[in-house]
Amino acid sequence: ALSCKQAEDLFKEAWENPAYTQIELPHVNINDLLEKYYETSKPLVFTREMLWDCELKKSWDPQSYISNVVKVSHAWGKRVDSDGHVCFVRQSQQRQWLNFGEHGLVLERVFQNEHQKRITFLGSKDLTDENGKEIVVTNPSQPLFHVVHGVAGEETRPLNTWKIVHLTSEKDEKILQVFKSRPTTQLPFYVITYIEKDLGIEVRRKQE
Repeated sequence: ALSCKQAEDLFKEAWENPAYTQIELPHVNINDLLEKYYETSKPLVFTREMLWDCELKKSWDPQSYISNVVKVSHAWGKRVDSDGHVCFVRQSQQRQWLNFGEHGLVLERVFQNEHQKRITFLGSKDLTDENGKEIVVTNPSQPLFHVVHGVAGEETRPLNTWKIVHLTSEKDEKILQVFKSRPTTQLPFYVITYIEKDLGIEVRRKQE
């Protein structure tokens, strides 16, 4: 079984492959966006600890935290590697990057780096379920992709980091355009979900 360190090395290798399609989104300053564009039902200073808790929960249960992207999800096989990092696998039905109206099967191996506060997701063509049965992505409608989600910044000024690499045969401009058009004044869906679901605080967008 892969360790977290090996998974991170595989991501780094993919990130440096000139044929693959790499995107790093601008770091999201959670409290800055909250203050400028949102109202909450009670005062809230979002912390690094909260953001990391949100990332951990989302990685295990994406169906609950990114229901705008994931329709169905299931995670299993939780284990701890030799460095103390939690690893597991998951499958989900996710919206397709170039066809957002369609969902497709996504299989991933997940590695939570508690020390560095980042989570690596390695896309996979096949996985073995809890009963030893092989699950295979048949007729894939998009390239495999790997993602790293992370937490940076100070305790009371946390930054959310996000990198993705698509394992393409050559750079894909259409995929790059999808990410360039993402709004920069919106909190991530999963952060809003976490604030409402786990902190019990209502969040609404300010009237512009």
